[in-house]
Amino acid sequence: NRQVQLITKYTPDRWVTFALDYPDVSALRDIENPHKNGKLPFGVKHSFPLLDRFWGLGEVEKGQSLQLAINSLINLYLDGVKYSIFPPLKIDITKVVQSTIKIEPGAKWVVKAPDAVDTMNVSPQGLNTFQGTYQFMIAALLNQAGTTDTTVSDATDPGLGKTPAAVNFLQGRQNARDAFDRFQTERFLEEVYDRF
Repeated sequence: NRQVQLITKYTPDRWVTFALDYPDVSALRDIENPHKNGKLPFGVKHSFPLLDRFWGLGEVEKGQSLQLAINSLINLYLDGVKYSIFPPLKIDITKVVQSTIKIEPGAKWVVKAPDAVDTMNVSPQGLNTFQGTYQFMIAALLNQAGTTDTTVSDATDPGLGKTPAAVNFLQGRQNARDAFDRFQTERFLEEVYDRF
């Protein structure tokens, strides 16, 4: 059983279906737009309309750079944790028996001098700033989405704090974002119903 890919080209006045695998067949279907409305048979639901792009900006696209930064921060933090548990070693090769060096818990190395191996000092500065940086980035992501989260600390709250008045304000902002999304969805559904 061979599969054939069919492609339909929609124009305001005609719908043409053809198969790329059979270039000698000009069209499997070539009909006038059955709706006779001069419109393409699809609608677009915008999340954030833009003046310079037809498709606008999607929810995921809008927060992508911040989410990637959060992912990078977490990966860097975990690398820092590994370095704090297993710090880099400075080994004087002339003062050790190289074949005895194994990087594992409880390993026993044969050394010729007490100063043959030393741990390298790694600054904990990055680890110490992780929590504040992470909270800041989460707050920025929530602020971008027009929402909030009460687990974000007071120092980096994306809104006005956690008082009842502030929570009501944030709820109103979130409601405005939801209302805009609902408006865009209704507009999209009207376009779809109008075309079909």
